[in-house]
Amino acid sequence: MSGLQVVLGLIMAGALISYAGDHIGMKVGRKRLTLFGLRPKHSSVIITLITGALISGASIGLLAFVSRDVRVALFQMKEIQTELAQNRRNLQDSLENLKRLEATVANQRAELRVIEKSRDSALREKDIAQTQRDELKREYDKMAVVLDELQDEVESWKTQVAELRELASTLEDSVARMRSTEGQLRRDIIALTDQFLALENQMRVGSFIFAKEEIIAASVIEAQLSSARVEKELLALLETADQIALGRGAKINGKERAVVLAHDEYFFEAASVLANAKEPWVVRVVASRNTVKGEPVQVYFHLFPNERIYRRGEVIADKEVKKGAADYEQVLLSLLQEVNRIVIAKGMITGERGDVGSVAGEQFIEAIIQLRRLGGDARVLAVAADDVYLTRGPLRLELRVEEDRG
Repeated sequence: MSGLQVVLGLIMAGALISYAGDHIGMKVGRKRLTLFGLRPKHSSVIITLITGALISGASIGLLAFVSRDVRVALFQMKEIQTELAQNRRNLQDSLENLKRLEATVANQRAELRVIEKSRDSALREKDIAQTQRDELKREYDKMAVVLDELQDEVESWKTQVAELRELASTLEDSVARMRSTEGQLRRDIIALTDQFLALENQMRVGSFIFAKEEIIAASVIEAQLSSARVEKELLALLETADQIALGRGAKINGKERAVVLAHDEYFFEAASVLANAKEPWVVRVVASRNTVKGEPVQVYFHLFPNERIYRRGEVIADKEVKKGAADYEQVLLSLLQEVNRIVIAKGMITGERGDVGSVAGEQFIEAIIQLRRLGGDARVLAVAADDVYLTRGPLRLELRVEEDRG
């Protein structure tokens, strides 16, 4: 029922009750009725009061009938007030709980932010770890491949070691046989070396006692000498060359000399170059033409400033030795001749026999033994044992034998 209907109902009920009360009051007044022994006037008042009370009661009754809220307000107000107070207390408690919950939520949100940061950091670390793991996996895969290759290589080396052991056993037998003939080889090599040196000293072509460009004598002129001292040294060198030429049969008719300068100015030109020089020079007396016995030897001076032409360990010459070569001694002698030719061409001081140096007989023999041990294609290297300077003789050599792998 709507509020308008309730109001209209109350008005109608009040009107009806008022009308009824008025009608009753009029009857009581006309008939002079009394209530409770009271005077009519007072009885009329009582009827009016009763009518008002009925109007109020009807209004309240109607409101209570049509509205549950009115019934509750009329009959349960105390309970409602008590419940309201309790609800207010509960509300206050709830508000306090809410504040605590809000504080808790704020703390939890802060903790959540920290946790989220930690989570993000952990995710980044996870990504980094993932990347590192991937890199390590790739590295592991590479190392696995390398390991497989190394294992294959080890197996290959094991096979080669087994083969080398078999070869070593064979070589030991060969060495034992070689050692049995080593004494004879040493004697043969010494004899061949002497023969080689004798052949080097001869250096003759046909019946010529001196070939063109043959070195007759050589000397080192030291640095910082005066002109007079240089001329004296050059004259002494010419005297040495003269004695060598006389010994071979050269001579100048009517004189006890055999050497003559091709041009007189050669002497003074050489002296001019050598005087007060800042470094030593190699000076050679060289035949300018082929000379037969009984003729004078025409010569000139060949000058070389001192310099380092080879470092220690540097290869001067080498020679291939084919498998099955019969004469290793001749191969080595040929290599030494090549070294002699190369170094002389560079200007190194020569000895009395026209050579620049030699190799120890033991090295010569050891090289032959190594060649015999190899038994296949090889290469012999003539290596400078020290730094080689033009003015510092004799040349010291080392012979090295290497397997020629093609």
